[in-house]
Amino acid sequence: MRIIILATLVLGLLGLAGCTPPPVLIAQGFSGDRVIRYTIQNVGAGNDDTGNLYDLSVKLCNQADDASDQNCKDTVVLQNVYPGSVY
Repeated sequence: MRIIILATLVLGLLGLAGCTPPPVLIAQGFSGDRVIRYTIQNVGAGNDDTGNLYDLSVKLCNQADDASDQNCKDTVVLQNVYPGSVY
C-alpha cells in the first residue's frame, strides 16, 4: 500500500514539474479598437542576485463590438529578465 501511495505522489510531482505557470497580466491599455496586454511568465530560477527570471510578452488584439478579442498577435519582447528591471 505504501508503494502505491509513494508511486502516485512521485508521478504527480513529475507531472507538475513539466507544466509552465500561466502568464500574469501586469498592464492593459486601449488604442482605438485595439487592446494591448503586457504579461510576464515565470521561466525559471536565475542566480542569487536576480531570483526568478521571467519573459515579458505583449499581446495585441482587435476588439469587436461585443468586446471579444479577434486577430490576436503575441510577441515576446524580453526573455529571462527579473521583474524589477521591467517595471
